[in-house]
Amino acid sequence: MKLILSIGLAAIVIISGWLLVASSYRAPAPVAAKTFSRAPYDSSFIPARITDQEQAVLRDPGGAIGYSLLATAYLAKARESDDNDAAVKAEAAARRSIKIRTAGNGTAWNKVVRALLAQHRFRDSLRETEAIQKAKVSTDETIRLRAEIMIELGRYADAQSIFQKNPNAFSNTPGSAIQARMLDLEGKTEQALALYEKIVRDSEARYDIESNDLAWFHTRLGQQQLNMGRRADARKTFLRSIELYPRGYKALFGMARLAAGDGNWQGALDWAARADAIATLPEIVTLMAEAHKRLGEPEKEKQLLARVVSLTGSHESAGGMHESAHSHGKDGAHSHASEEPHGHSLDRQYAMFCADRNQDLDGAYAAAVRDFEERPDIYAYDTLAWVYFKQKRIKEAIVAIDRALALGTQDPKLLYHAGEIYAAAGKKPNAADFLRRALRIDDKFDAVHAPRAQGLLARLEVGQP
Repeated sequence: MKLILSIGLAAIVIISGWLLVASSYRAPAPVAAKTFSRAPYDSSFIPARITDQEQAVLRDPGGAIGYSLLATAYLAKARESDDNDAAVKAEAAARRSIKIRTAGNGTAWNKVVRALLAQHRFRDSLRETEAIQKAKVSTDETIRLRAEIMIELGRYADAQSIFQKNPNAFSNTPGSAIQARMLDLEGKTEQALALYEKIVRDSEARYDIESNDLAWFHTRLGQQQLNMGRRADARKTFLRSIELYPRGYKALFGMARLAAGDGNWQGALDWAARADAIATLPEIVTLMAEAHKRLGEPEKEKQLLARVVSLTGSHESAGGMHESAHSHGKDGAHSHASEEPHGHSLDRQYAMFCADRNQDLDGAYAAAVRDFEERPDIYAYDTLAWVYFKQKRIKEAIVAIDRALALGTQDPKLLYHAGEIYAAAGKKPNAADFLRRALRIDDKFDAVHAPRAQGLLARLEVGQP
């Protein structure tokens, strides 16, 4: 009898245990993601690392690894402050490394590609990935870089093909970020957002990610949230990015955009000035100029607008950081003044800056064509469309904006441009639809253009021209 009872009790215990295990598979309790406390990234490490590596290659000029590490140090400087000179030095150091040793040195060759991307030399970077593959030193990073380049060049089907053929190369956080960007361009904004959120959660839970790299993922998430009109979420995300990396100029500029959209022009100026102290870019300086205008300081506005023109150059000069290798006529024909590679092109920014202000529209057109020839993505079409619109070339503007919208991208500023162009073409229902879609995403998507979108939509709805 005792034996039977013992067996019975044992059976109950075993069955209970199996039920407990089974229930754990059916309804797992939510587990909070583990995070690690991190100190803010100390940017003083960057010049120190550059100095250390410069001295290292002087001691060992025949060492491939030393030049590769020097390229890494220069790339960090280029990334932090959009420093084109640092990107050029990174390219030279990485090329020296692969000249010393090509076999097994795909990592250094990938740094050549990254340096070229930092210089906005997209076609050159694509050729380098082809050379890497031909030399049989390609890595998963090479594959990811190639997908990035395809996106930059507007070759979206090629990027998708790379994703599909190389799933393992995109299974990590950098690979997921590239895929998220493609999803956003395709108008799949919720999927892109979910992927960015997962990237941030996974990265926060890893101890081996430096604060500046983690901040970069937060910035990408914040930009996605902002582009979707999730302004409160974007603010929290940008602030977290700045906490991790106080010199992250893109997150600082994100905060400036948020403040401007809210009508907080002093706040917008303060945030933008912090970003400008790190990386001087036309969009940052333009926002500062607008802030001074709204604050009743026209002289400061004028000075900053002159800075934008100086930064971007003009279609007749090699001023600023302008790509000036080509000159164009109205029909788009061009003559090559030089085959030498040029620096960081700001043609797109110059074209948009002029079109927004109805100034130097011939120069804006020349810049837009140059930009399109170098990087024919959807935003090159958008730039051309906006310049055509300002030149009152509405038929060409319609063709270009339709190409810009071909992927289904849900960018409110892109949709606003479409609304203006379709309204000018007399296609009022289409125009009103584009404007509603832009404002539905975010009725504060741009401090200047959102109010114009609202005004135009109101006129269209009451039948006014």
